[in-house]
Amino acid sequence: MTGEEEPVAVRIAPMLPEDVPLVFPLLQLYDPELTRRAWSRRGMRLARTGFPEKNGVILARYAEWPGPCGAAFYQVKGANMRGKRFLSVEILAAAMPGLEWPVMRALARASVRLGDNFGCDETRCHIATDSPALISRFSEDGFTDSVILLHKNLTSRELAKN
Repeated sequence: MTGEEEPVAVRIAPMLPEDVPLVFPLLQLYDPELTRRAWSRRGMRLARTGFPEKNGVILARYAEWPGPCGAAFYQVKGANMRGKRFLSVEILAAAMPGLEWPVMRALARASVRLGDNFGCDETRCHIATDSPALISRFSEDGFTDSVILLHKNLTSRELAKN
């Protein structure tokens, strides 16, 4: 990622009920244990059928492809410890090699607009990457990596111990 890639057209739109089955393969890349049945129930609750809700999903598609290549799950959060309302976003992208940045950038920018529309003071994007190049590009786009988010998946066995 040198910054000299050809521009890639990415369309962003809310997830609609008819998109729910199309999103499942993308989610399985991040959560192989997710079942189609569990996602169908959750996806239908998150699918937009009218006005924007305070939690939902927006999808990215390459302009010439019908299926999604990325998704951003968002939720408006109440005031944090600094009294600021924020939009929490988890961005997932399954792009062709070398094309993940246009997808992630489009989802991040759409998330910022969404947060602004909801009257949020900030947008927090969670991305699953350790790529210094992607993190640098988010910084160039106005995001800061000043907060470290640590994540641990808990297994049923670990939860039973606590």
